[in-house]
Amino acid sequence: MNIISWNCRGASAKGFHTTFLDLNSRYKSNFCILLETHISGKKAKNVIKNLGFDAWCISEAEGFSGGIWCLWKSAFWKVKPILTHKQLVHLEVQWENEDPWFFTAVYGSLQTANRRVLWEMIEDIAANTNGPWCLGGDFNSILSLEDSGGSSNLSIDTTRFLNCINTCGLNDLNFSGPPFTWQRNNVKRRLDRYLSNLDFTDRFKEVGVKHLTKLKSDHLPILLDFQMAHLEEVNKPFRFLAPWVLHEDYNNLVKRSWDNRNNFTQNIANFTQEVKIWNREVFGHIFRKKQRILSRLEGITKNLTFNPNPFLDKLQKELWLEYEGIAVQEEVYWQ
Repeated sequence: MNIISWNCRGASAKGFHTTFLDLNSRYKSNFCILLETHISGKKAKNVIKNLGFDAWCISEAEGFSGGIWCLWKSAFWKVKPILTHKQLVHLEVQWENEDPWFFTAVYGSLQTANRRVLWEMIEDIAANTNGPWCLGGDFNSILSLEDSGGSSNLSIDTTRFLNCINTCGLNDLNFSGPPFTWQRNNVKRRLDRYLSNLDFTDRFKEVGVKHLTKLKSDHLPILLDFQMAHLEEVNKPFRFLAPWVLHEDYNNLVKRSWDNRNNFTQNIANFTQEVKIWNREVFGHIFRKKQRILSRLEGITKNLTFNPNPFLDKLQKELWLEYEGIAVQEEVYWQ
């Protein structure tokens, strides 16, 4: 059981669909929060269905700004919406047959005055909530100088955020991974987080947060893992991979390995032998290649956190494009 929250900066953006499907499949999440989706209405519902979810609660985007999507699979989760607002969605949630608890998805306004309304709403929810409660998302505010790398003075908004947390009896959940969840040029902040009350951590003693690898959006996805268990890739037996046909060299491989003078069985045997070598040396196993790219992106994210580097910025963009191409190949693989 886990939850992914991601300010994706547009759910209809090029590459979003394959990127999100891959992210979600790697962490086996059947409850996701998407923020700043930038689309609403019928178009939003069509996108959600294509992401593999059959249930949702939405705070609609206003034009091309905002939007909170809470998505889940009803086979695993029972969800009762309690409050929907442009800055938060408050839910009662239940995993399978366990006892229900409360979750609030947050997208803090870019305007300080509007975030004051958010802090007041969270305090109102706290006053009327009994039992385990967790909040997660993009709060668009920091809690300490550490959240900005010491490069910014604390504002009145930070004071209000801290007062809200203390009033509500909330704690900032510990995390692993890069220290900042948002970056634009050389400005970095930890804007995305999960908070919870003591009832929540008493019940879910192994819960933890992981800041994941940056994927195109200027925000990192953040994972709420209830067991902090990391799923490893399972090796599968060799078989024909549909994505091979997308490679520019595939037709040449077929021509080299297929001889009309041989019978069908012999040609299949020749092709199988050739394609194993080609898969390893030319095509590259898509799962291993994807993992290498993600590892490189993770390393670049860590380096750029503390050291601006135009070369790494350029390499990051190139690797994102390569990652998107592999995500498309993997999508074909699973069809």
